[in-house]
This record gives sequence, structure tokens and C-alpha cells, in this order.
Amino acid sequence: GSMRYAHRFAGRPWFALLLSALALGLSGCGPKLSAVASVASVEVVRTPVELAGSSGHHPVSGEERTQAGQKIVVADKAQALLHHDVGARLLIDGGGEVEVTASGIKLLKGRLWVDANGGRVEVESGVHTLLASSAGFEVTAADSTRLSVIRGEVAFVGKGRGVVHAGEQLILSGDAPK
Repeated sequence: GSMRYAHRFAGRPWFALLLSALALGLSGCGPKLSAVASVASVEVVRTPVELAGSSGHHPVSGEERTQAGQKIVVADKAQALLHHDVGARLLIDGGGEVEVTASGIKLLKGRLWVDANGGRVEVESGVHTLLASSAGFEVTAADSTRLSVIRGEVAFVGKGRGVVHAGEQLILSGDAPK
């Protein structure tokens, strides 16, 4: 049957590459691409990483363009690197879940390292938004949002506002809507 046929090719990387090349080729011809512009590309550091959107979800192999509103789900012990067009790289650690936005990402759960160079990136977590244009920082979202700034400075707005500098940590609580 067709199931066995699909299974026979599953272990062959060139077949997957061929499929993604075909998919890219097909989507490349349509004018509908401009309607939903992609804002970032996600690269798998360690599998499995899934991309979920309105049209269902699928595993990412290699690198793939993402649109605002799509979710990246990183399995335990996996890792994904998001190259955002605003000019930032965001490493999503195992067990993490994020939603890609036009200006950065929304951290739904897990831990994230951000390397912002030049462009302004926004990381939403709970009721807070973190803003940075030239900084390196780590964000963990659990019961509260924990921010550690490694390089540069990161501004936050939400319940209160302020700036966190290199070498400082901040715990932003009150993420649960009352």
C-alpha cells in the first residue's frame, strides 16, 4: 500500500529535501505569498522542533521561514534558533514554546536566549514586554518571568516599567491574569 511506500522513503534525507524544495517551488509561484509575509526563519539545532499554525503543524527539518502567529514547539532536549528579520537571534531551549510576532516573539513557556544586534526586538512574556536593540539576555517563563541581562540593557513594560542592565537579574511576577 501507499503507507509502506511513504515509510520506505522516510529515512532518506534527500527525499525530505526534495519534498521541501518542491513545496518551496510551489509556494514561490503564487502571488499569495505577499499576503502573509514571513518575518523570521527557524533553524533546528536539535530535533524535534514543530511549527504550528492555522493550517496544522509539522516538524521542521533544517531551516524554514515562519510567519507572525505561528507557534514553534521545541521538545525536551531539543533546541531551535530563530533568526528574526528585526535583527535578532533567539535560541529556544528544550521544552519551550513561542509564538512568532512581527516584532519578535511571545514566550509561552520555557527558556530563551536573545542576541539582539541593531534592530529592536520585543519579547512578550505574560503581561510584560521586554524591549532590546543591542543586548544579550536570557528569559525564563514559568510562574513568573525571570530576566537575566548578559550584555547591554533591556527595557520592560507591563506591571510597571524600567531598564535592566548587564549583570542584573529581574523577576517579573503577576503573569497570571486576575
